[in-house]
Amino acid sequence: MFTQEAIDQFCVAKAVVWTSYRTRAKYLGVLTRFAAVYPECPETPGPIESFLAGLQLAPQSLHTYYRVLRTFYGWYSRRHDTIDPFVMIQAPSAQRPRPRILSLEELQQLLSLPDHPPPAPLLLNVFADTGIRVGEAASLHRDNITPDSLIVTGKTGAREVPCSSDICDDLRTHTGRIFPYLASSLTHVVQRAFRRAGFSGTKLGPHTLRHTFATLWGGSDADLQAILGHRAPEMTLWYRQFRIERAKRDHARYSPRNRIREVAPLTLFAA
Repeated sequence: MFTQEAIDQFCVAKAVVWTSYRTRAKYLGVLTRFAAVYPECPETPGPIESFLAGLQLAPQSLHTYYRVLRTFYGWYSRRHDTIDPFVMIQAPSAQRPRPRILSLEELQQLLSLPDHPPPAPLLLNVFADTGIRVGEAASLHRDNITPDSLIVTGKTGAREVPCSSDICDDLRTHTGRIFPYLASSLTHVVQRAFRRAGFSGTKLGPHTLRHTFATLWGGSDADLQAILGHRAPEMTLWYRQFRIERAKRDHARYSPRNRIREVAPLTLFAA
């Protein structure tokens, strides 16, 4: 099959899932470059590995190309009943940059500022309380709100996300779409709210609150994976490295030695 024909089919299939222009543009940019090198869609690992090896990109960008092509070929192999070549292709190593994560005190500073104009107060609280993506917030409808959860549609399809009842009560007073704006407009609302609250930096936006939610979450990783809508547990476990404060508290509570000390004193050195 011609590569561009497969790409066109892929884009049609993903149109419902892609909730932002940036996501669509990212996929099209990678796939168009791939099609320029291989007009006919290769179905073996060799050409794909050669394409990736020939890219003069930073490790993080190279990993983006790998992930886009892996997603494309996962769809292609299912749609056309072929073997997915990516089962035989090793992923390039890439160190994800450390995200900006708010402390509880910083989160309180952002949420408690009294002069945020609408829809910032409600929007900020939704992001901080649920960790949903900005595209998922943009598509929220009154019919998607239950007394204690949100039904959102994102990259992995529809899922139910727990939400505090006071926020749900406020959301349920709206009609139609809760936030009648494009995802890009909601991003600007959050960015302005950060600046208004005294924060500085170029990477402050809705995803900052998603990272913060995932890092400060005190429940199980399995529940967090379901809430965030991650396909693979590895995506959720990545946040563990930033949850050192919770790890310290758990260590104090669950360390076998500390549990012994609760019932019998221990000394470090023999008398």
